[in-house]
Amino acid sequence: DSQRYSIDVSDTSWGSGVDFALMQAQNVWIRTLADKHRFVARGQVGWIETNDFDKVPPDLRFFAGGDRSIRGYKYKDISPRGDDGKLTG
Repeated sequence: DSQRYSIDVSDTSWGSGVDFALMQAQNVWIRTLADKHRFVARGQVGWIETNDFDKVPPDLRFFAGGDRSIRGYKYKDISPRGDDGKLTG
């Protein structure tokens, strides 16, 4: 079993383009069911606190399902894009 907790902070006074705090927690549970079988469960939660969500970089945002959830599409391939072609959500 493992647990991981993290807090990342970005501040415009440090040269960042936006102020935000990103908090995450991840837990992994591994149970042996038989000699050659294991049950593995993983859970993740996260929160972004910011004064301007639109400026938080897309690679730091949370997307439903993650990057391996929709078969047949590349990573970030079906995300909505703004007029400038950049990912918006």
